[in-house]
Amino acid sequence: MATATQETIPLSRLSAPDLFRLTRQGALTVKAPIKPGQEANLRAVLSGIDKSVGKEDWPKRFGPLQTVHFIRWVVLDANPAKGSPASLVLSTNYDEPLADHLKEL
Repeated sequence: MATATQETIPLSRLSAPDLFRLTRQGALTVKAPIKPGQEANLRAVLSGIDKSVGKEDWPKRFGPLQTVHFIRWVVLDANPAKGSPASLVLSTNYDEPLADHLKEL
């Protein structure tokens, strides 16, 4: 019985040109402490954005962002037992380079 053999072809711009045209992507996570007493205000702002996404009056137009594939904000509660203040976490997946992504944000 005959068996098929697979030949391994090294990847290069010549052997796989479409692969080398793909945009490199990165992931960014930033954690920042929230000023004491401002957690409720921040949650209200984020809730307002969430409720108005896609509507004419939403506060931030995400459509013009060219590098962002995914963006999420999360508020972490304070943990006094560990000495951790309430924090805002921003997580994005983006088209590289990072400098262009940061400039756009």
